[in-house]
Amino acid sequence: MQRDLFWFGKPSEDFAGIYSALAFGNGYMGGQVEDNLVFENITLNESTMFTGAPYENHVPGAYRYLKDLREKTLQGLPCDVEWGSRFVGMFGGQIFAPAGNLVVHTDVLKGVSDYRKQIDLRNGVLSTTFKEDHVSFRKTYFANYKHNVIVLRYESDSPRSYTFEYLPKTDGHSELTGGGEMVFTGRLPGGKNADGAIQYCVCYRIRTDGNTEVIRKKTRVAEATFCEVYLTIQTNFSAGGDPNGAYREQAVLRAERAYEAGYEFLYREHTAFFSEQYGRTAVEFRYPESGRSVDELIKDYPKDKNIELIEKMFNFDKYLIISSSQAGSEPPTLQGIWNATYTPPWDSKYTVNINLEMNYWSVGALNLCGLAEPLFDKLNRLVPNGKVVAREMYGIQRGDAWCLHHNTDLWDVCGAIDGPWGLTPVCGAWLVNTAFDFYLYTGDEELLEKLYTPIKGAAEFFAEFLIDYSSGGKNYKITCPSTSPERTNGKQGYVSFGSMHDNQMIRQLFENYVQTEKVLHRNETLKTEIESLIGQLPPPAMVSSAKVLKEFYFHDNDSAEDTHRHLSHLYGLHPGRVLHTSGNEEWLKAAEYTLDCRSREGDWAGWGIVWRIYLYSRLFRAEKAGKMLDLLFDETKGLLLPNGFAAHPYECGKVFQYDANAGFPGALLEMFISCPKDVIYLLPAVPKRFEGGKICGVRTFGGFIVESLAFCKGEVKECIIVSENGGILAVETAGKRYSFETKKGGRYIVGEAGIAEAGC
Repeated sequence: MQRDLFWFGKPSEDFAGIYSALAFGNGYMGGQVEDNLVFENITLNESTMFTGAPYENHVPGAYRYLKDLREKTLQGLPCDVEWGSRFVGMFGGQIFAPAGNLVVHTDVLKGVSDYRKQIDLRNGVLSTTFKEDHVSFRKTYFANYKHNVIVLRYESDSPRSYTFEYLPKTDGHSELTGGGEMVFTGRLPGGKNADGAIQYCVCYRIRTDGNTEVIRKKTRVAEATFCEVYLTIQTNFSAGGDPNGAYREQAVLRAERAYEAGYEFLYREHTAFFSEQYGRTAVEFRYPESGRSVDELIKDYPKDKNIELIEKMFNFDKYLIISSSQAGSEPPTLQGIWNATYTPPWDSKYTVNINLEMNYWSVGALNLCGLAEPLFDKLNRLVPNGKVVAREMYGIQRGDAWCLHHNTDLWDVCGAIDGPWGLTPVCGAWLVNTAFDFYLYTGDEELLEKLYTPIKGAAEFFAEFLIDYSSGGKNYKITCPSTSPERTNGKQGYVSFGSMHDNQMIRQLFENYVQTEKVLHRNETLKTEIESLIGQLPPPAMVSSAKVLKEFYFHDNDSAEDTHRHLSHLYGLHPGRVLHTSGNEEWLKAAEYTLDCRSREGDWAGWGIVWRIYLYSRLFRAEKAGKMLDLLFDETKGLLLPNGFAAHPYECGKVFQYDANAGFPGALLEMFISCPKDVIYLLPAVPKRFEGGKICGVRTFGGFIVESLAFCKGEVKECIIVSENGGILAVETAGKRYSFETKKGGRYIVGEAGIAEAGC
């Protein structure tokens, strides 16, 4: 179907790199294909290729200064310099490094016609086709998950010659054979006073009907009508800590097994696996299909606001999500699994004050919960280092208490970095809350068992970290040090006390922990303590004199002129739930005004605009959500690159940042199906220009799946919901709320008369 084809009618120009390359991956490995017919550059990545080695990034014994700095901060004194010097360990972290490039040369082509490069999104396959005179050419690329191999195929109607050259970005040793095998072994560099521990192997095997030979570390294939490349990457990284000494042998064996399996088998295996995940959800909007390429749709969007591009970007971003996170891989970084340089912005590691979390915001709604396994594994790996940081920075040694600040990397460091704005010890809570949402999506008690130590340990940390503070004749439990990413609190600076961001996030964490204990019944004493602490937290929000929500509960430094990209004090509206379900109209009105103020032109970033779509949808503001949608896809605003990657304005230019791509499918679905807690809202924020269509397969909290939702001009025409676990199904549509006691595995239809059982 054309809906699932992401295509372009011309090759790359002047090797524009990230701006023109098309991406593919299998979670473990990623590639970007950039071509101009005769010269093709494939950038390679592997999810565990980080510089450095296990290291620590916290300041040992920082807790000795905690009491004094807290007292000064609570007095309102600016202490950024002292906090930074005493509590911030270093600037930056280790780098998610590229695995080199595979460069492919072909014979010089003249008179090329019918050029088309595309991604078959449904099947996860890239291809390029064209003709030279009357000779047809086809190039195909995909990354098979089950065999963990990248497969390339080049074919033509008449014999053609190719040259393959692997270009590493590190020192190492290459072995090539005339039979079409290449094995490279290398080591990544060190950094941050840590030697390079990651050793890696890039290996490929070639099958062809042509003749192969080695010429100056290049594999030359002559007079071939087809040529297949089976490429894999393996490192010595082991999550258990002991290096994998057999990494080279494993890479060679994997390439050999893929070679033996053959192209047709690997293609069928890959497309079956990929299409099953891709097909779990679908959006099909009503619009006249134009036959335009993606670059044409993007170019025309500022003028025509075409629904076709919105649907195509939903499908493209879903494709990227499936390609970048699979069970057994590492989570996608700031650039997903597609980084081409050793000098990427923010080291292409993990920023944890929204960005890593946003990488998983869409996954549950897309009914792809299994793709969150890398996040769950990462959480459990962070706990041991987080316990050390809790002790050394804040003097907390209770139980499994652990904490995480705003950045980490492959080595699971948890300390504060960069500057005083890095003192965000609530980021572990943010990750825990993100992971807990998948329990709400599924009701899977085994998942709670897997997450129990991170959830309990985060709750234990804040049970100790919170301090007493009195204001207005009331006593509260608050955070200090406290930040509101990445904002200052007036003249006091970045570090203050009692931010709304902290308060909402900890409240959500405590509620999630209590719910966990009600299911698992592990620690009644701690559960009782946490329930008591919830009652001592400040309210989830407070309105400032400027009528916007305060960022710091006990200060009034907020301005309606602020256009900052972060919306940290709206966490409780989305992705959290503590604001949305409060029932306090004053807070919700102020939240909308805050959002309006910060949605004016200013400090925009792709991920920030995606967050705004979610937030406006939670507030049922359809046209405002639609306006944010238009900003995201208007190339003149600089938030979308020509190849569909999302952009973040950065210094003198703009760079790819994966989180906006990852977050967008969920943001779009939120406009049509929203479930902030225990009620499913149908069509809560659909702009008028979406005249009609159908949405299928959307998972919501409570273990419900909206099997199909057909709508026309703002009205629900048909809605069928499946109940995986049974229980109360509550639905609101057109201002009317219905509820029904469902059976496990039952199908239910929502109509004007309410909810009723549906036929098979």
